[in-house]
Amino acid sequence: MELIYLFLLHFFGDFLFQSRQMGRMKTSDFRYWIGHVVIIFLCSGFSAFVVERWFLYATMTALIHGVSDFIIWKTYRFHMYRFVDRLGWKYYEDKWFYATIGADQMLHHIVVVLLFEFLRRG
Repeated sequence: MELIYLFLLHFFGDFLFQSRQMGRMKTSDFRYWIGHVVIIFLCSGFSAFVVERWFLYATMTALIHGVSDFIIWKTYRFHMYRFVDRLGWKYYEDKWFYATIGADQMLHHIVVVLLFEFLRRG
């Protein structure tokens, strides 16, 4: 049950509290990236109910999340601008957009599980 709770916290931070503009701008404007990392940290802070060392969990989750988002979405944007004809291009028609979201979320969930296990035993 603890992992389900941590996944819900991740969902709130990565989807509900991240605006569309923040999602678009977090790899090109440092202020949006910092804002997203802070949101992830604040949401992860509620892990105090299930993780004894919650501050460490929230800090590590936010930093790893921010770095992985930056790398994954910079890579996607490179692909988009280099290989996709931007005239008439719509992100929701690009299969790589959805593959990127899937890879991004899979990585975030792996981090949640590993940090939870590490800090629970720790």
